[in-house]
Amino acid sequence: MRLKLKDINIPLGITLKILLLSIMGIVTLYLLYILIDKVFLHPPVTAIVPIDKRRTVSDVYIQLNVINASGQQGIAKKTMNYYRERGFDVVEISTADTLSDISYVIDHLSDTVSARNVAYAIGLSDSTIKHDYDTTLYLRASVVIGTDYFKLKPFQE
Repeated sequence: MRLKLKDINIPLGITLKILLLSIMGIVTLYLLYILIDKVFLHPPVTAIVPIDKRRTVSDVYIQLNVINASGQQGIAKKTMNYYRERGFDVVEISTADTLSDISYVIDHLSDTVSARNVAYAIGLSDSTIKHDYDTTLYLRASVVIGTDYFKLKPFQE
């Protein structure tokens, strides 16, 4: 004689408890995933300059310029709008005389925290940050958008 599923009588209370525990377990795992993602994998980027790196009282937001070295029209403007939506102060956009195969960030003030935030905001790694210190500039960084622009966050949305 075979035992059939319909022959098993599980009380309704136990069935509901198992269902609720399963749902709570799934929700807990999902919330844990969000926590790990937001804290470790994709931490928030801030456009505010750290207090110890400010040169003037009004030097609150990271100021940068965007240089289009991709050869495509409108790339710098789209990148500027993307940064401004995130609180960065884009003071200038321009077009480079020569094309660049890769996109990168130029750190002008030896402020690695700001340079990392600028790079991370559009999806560039720390290895793309170049250092060209010029304390006469009021810009913290310059972003050069190369022919690989389609890999960057502003162009994937």
